[in-house]
Amino acid sequence: MDDPRPASPTDAPRVLVVEDSTINQALARCHLQRLGCTVDVAVTGYEAVEAARRTRYDLILMDYRLPRLDGCAATRILRRLERSQNRPPVPILGLTASLEPGIQQRCVQAGMDRCYRKPLNETILREIRQWLGQAPETASALQVVMRQEPSGSVPARARCSASGVR
Repeated sequence: MDDPRPASPTDAPRVLVVEDSTINQALARCHLQRLGCTVDVAVTGYEAVEAARRTRYDLILMDYRLPRLDGCAATRILRRLERSQNRPPVPILGLTASLEPGIQQRCVQAGMDRCYRKPLNETILREIRQWLGQAPETASALQVVMRQEPSGSVPARARCSASGVR
């Protein structure tokens, strides 16, 4: 589709999570939905490109390491697609678990706006709200989202799963 459905101002922010780990998908979906976002998930870079062709997203969270088409290659394709359709660039935020030096620079060179270390935490969620143009949350409100636990902890994962958000 050449003209993806635009998000209207009254819609919840629409976020595409591009992640091959089902656990990381569930955690991201849980935290983003608690921030009021509508969340779609893609497992590969190819799926991300196809999803972005069909739907206009307010933000994309892109895993660095993906099967078949990595996050940097998918980002380059998405940026070319935006330019070819004269669409404003969607914020693409990279996520990586790797400690390998230079990853953040490669992500930005590929066209990502930022690159963060996994897992999602209170600081990253605060910055996501800013990228989405949402009013800043108070620290206590974001702590409720994060359940006042260190990000990535087993209890936080259990609560997200227990809440029925998958």
